[in-house]
Amino acid sequence: MDSSSYIILLISFIAGMFLIRKLLTMFYTKKLVNEFTNHPDQFEKVLDSKPVRLLFEVFNREFMRLNYFITYSKKGKVDEQVEKLEKMRLNKQQRFTIFQLLLQYYISIDEEKKAKKLQKRYNAFIDENNLDKVLKYNMDMELKIHFEKDLTTLSYIDSHLNNCNDTERVVWNFKKAIVLKANNKLEEAKSCIQQVILNTKDEKQKEVMQKLLQNELKEL
Repeated sequence: MDSSSYIILLISFIAGMFLIRKLLTMFYTKKLVNEFTNHPDQFEKVLDSKPVRLLFEVFNREFMRLNYFITYSKKGKVDEQVEKLEKMRLNKQQRFTIFQLLLQYYISIDEEKKAKKLQKRYNAFIDENNLDKVLKYNMDMELKIHFEKDLTTLSYIDSHLNNCNDTERVVWNFKKAIVLKANNKLEEAKSCIQQVILNTKDEKQKEVMQKLLQNELKEL
């Protein structure tokens, strides 16, 4: 067998291995998503299995674990996982992704003190890495919407509503309803919730929004 034949065999072998790895990664990605959604009690078992540890980078696995703890309200576990991730060697993108996820998490559980403490670190990170300053502005608006319910945020919300798809329109109308209701603009807030119902494709979400309307947005 001449050298060109060996080269062809080597290329074929490498391509085959690459394809096998790609197929296995796709298989276990689907399996992880399925367990996460349908069998959450089995998710960590799959996440810690040998094939997943071989196919997925450590950060990706531990970030999925953080998402799992957040989604299923394992509050104590979230704090432990954050400590674990922060001890890891992370690149800029990975650290930025964690900052964004945690800020949204603290907003969702109404942890204003933790959110504002993390915001300072987030802002410092943006400055240190010369990232777009609009990122700081956007996060400031998010905290003002959820914690201060500041009416001055309405123009910011409207700027997004004027140029977004239906999924985003659901989110921005809900945020607008939060601010309006907190400032005793109940009828306007109800209109926003009605827009959420019109634009969402999630039937469960529609049911929740309908109940909010029936109870005069008392739980908003």
